[in-house]
Amino acid sequence: MASSVLLFREIYPNGKDYEIYSFEIDNRLKPYFAAYKPQSVLTLIFHWVSLQKMQMLKDHTFEWIDKFYGEYHASQPTGFDLEARKKIYKQLKDIGVKQITWAGEEKSFSDFDDLYKLQREDNIPGAVGAINNKYTTMNGKTLVSIVVEIGMNLKAARLLVETLKANAKDVPLTLFVYGDFVEEHPELIKEWSLHYEIGIRGSSPMPNGLWELQNNYLLRLSIVSAMTRLMELKLVAKYVLPTGFNENVISVTKDRNLRPVDSTFRFSPKD
Repeated sequence: MASSVLLFREIYPNGKDYEIYSFEIDNRLKPYFAAYKPQSVLTLIFHWVSLQKMQMLKDHTFEWIDKFYGEYHASQPTGFDLEARKKIYKQLKDIGVKQITWAGEEKSFSDFDDLYKLQREDNIPGAVGAINNKYTTMNGKTLVSIVVEIGMNLKAARLLVETLKANAKDVPLTLFVYGDFVEEHPELIKEWSLHYEIGIRGSSPMPNGLWELQNNYLLRLSIVSAMTRLMELKLVAKYVLPTGFNENVISVTKDRNLRPVDSTFRFSPKD
């Protein structure tokens, strides 16, 4: 259940505007929800026990529900055999209720692509679906762009950006930030965005080399979470700076219409 709250809060459109009520069979799971607090007046109910669903049908609860997500684990004991479960699904269908698949542990819901339709933009420098790691030339001159990896240290980030601002006035500068940094320092991000391109690094820091090893759903959660934090500030992420590259990274960033960047030179050098 807590995994569903995390998924909803992190990437569901306007997910932080909902007040969440969660009903659990086992009270020992309560500590997993301690970090989440209601924030608004809208209501989302996570309610997936077959017995409760039957009661909801009897009480005509679905008349008050705009959208119904269901996460069902066939291997879990519910007290209902296959025929009983089929009967419940038929009753839902008969009253016009469409159950949309939700899988908190897998970090996915079946209408994700419908909720996150992206407009393709062809006039943005860089390639979607390919690693952007080559410098370009114009009129015989090499064009240089500085890529800055912003961590979670606010003091260090301010010092670095202000120093570059004072000494690299004519060099294109892109700041890559974590979604968590955006959430904690929104006004600073809006200030930076007036002068620099803001790209993303994912939702939060991970040990070096591990981020790109995650499966597609976890990579998508990390990327979309960071994109969502920028969208809350009316900003659109166009570039992403992964810690490493593989087919999953390229595929997930391509689906999000992002241009993955890898620096030609690094300071300090890794090798």
